[in-house]
Order: sequence, then C-alpha cells, then structure tokens
Amino acid sequence: MSSLRVYIVDTLDKSFTDNREALASSLSAYRRNKLSRFSMTEADKDARHMKATNYDLCLAAGLVTDIGLNSYGLREKDMKYGVTAHGKPVFLNHPDIKFNISHSGHYAVAAFSEEFDPGIDIERCSRISNRIIYSFFSTGERELILSQPTEAAQSLMFGRIWTVREAFMKSTGLGFAAGREGYEAVLKDGRLAINQTLCDGEFGTYEMNPVGEYCISVVAGRNMNSAVQALQ
Repeated sequence: MSSLRVYIVDTLDKSFTDNREALASSLSAYRRNKLSRFSMTEADKDARHMKATNYDLCLAAGLVTDIGLNSYGLREKDMKYGVTAHGKPVFLNHPDIKFNISHSGHYAVAAFSEEFDPGIDIERCSRISNRIIYSFFSTGERELILSQPTEAAQSLMFGRIWTVREAFMKSTGLGFAAGREGYEAVLKDGRLAINQTLCDGEFGTYEMNPVGEYCISVVAGRNMNSAVQALQ
C-alpha cells in the first residue's frame, strides 16, 4: 500500500478549537451545507452538546479531506462530490483520486490513493459490544476475540476486527449491502486479513497503531466501477 496515504485530525487540538470559523469558511459549499445542519438553537443542553460534537466531527472530516488533497496540489473547497450506487463518496472533477473518511470520538481520519479504492474506519476499542459480536461477527471472529487472555486484549481484538470489517465494506463500496456473510477477518502472522467471496481480486489490510483507545484500519482493493450520483 505504498501509494496509499492516511491522515488524522483531532478535534481537541488547540489549532482546531481556536479556528473553527476560519476552517469552516475555507471548505466547499457542500461541506458548509452539511455543517449548517448542526445549528445551536436547541434549548436542551444534551441536544446542544450532541450538535456541537457532530459539528466538530463534520468540520474535521472536511479538514482532513483538505489536508489529504494538499498532497495532490488541490483544495477541498474546489471539489465536486458524488456517490456511487452504494454511497461510496467520489470526486466528480478528480475521479482518479480515490478516498474514504471515518470519524469517531474526537478524531477524523481519511485515506487517499490513486491506485486502490481505500476504505478506512476508526472506532473506540475500550469495550466489547456483545450485540455486534453476536449479530454481525462470524463464529471464527467471536472465537478469536474470546481466545484473548485478558479483558483488555479481548477489547482490543474486538476493535481491530470491527474496524477491518467496516473498512472492507467501505473499500468495496457495498456497505451494508454486503450483508454479514461472505467475508470475515482472520489472523495471519499476527495481523488481520480479509477472507471474502464477494468481489474479485485481493484486498490488502493495514492496521495502524492504536491512537489512545481508538483502533484504525485501512482496507484497499481493486477499483470499483459503479454508477455515480452528484451531490449538491
């Protein structure tokens, strides 16, 4: 994956918190329109907090996209957005640049490539969700988690598997249309890989070092040709 680049933005970083307005004004009309949905007019304190958190993550998604595009000599504000039939985002005016974004907690991450179709996912891996394990994970994945020697190790393996699975779905562009069958994360030489029967070609996986309690995984495969719809 030498031609694949990954970027991360922390919404708690002072350079972010002190410059929200300027950062927002530097982004595309598409991103600013998304930001406008998180107004602060609600009287309920919890609702306001959620709106503020979602605003920051939406802003961070735009910023991390802008940072990634800088490596191509481009800016996010100039991008025209579209989505494939399954919702995978694309740049209509630069379709040669493949990208994917994820956010969780106070982080936003993005993967960029001209060779691969990347999928990226970040999730907090401090605890296990039994609902997810028994509703979505395969028997082999559950056994891999439960075979870990400590609760902390089990939580980490859960986060690793979760992010690899999510990144695979995003890389293919299939999303939840992939269903729960046909693919699973398996351990090979200490690293997670994807076994799958849904698509042609090989899919490479890359697990980044955890950032605090957050796992980050990237999966990249062949270019996917799908019908594209423009976004306003």
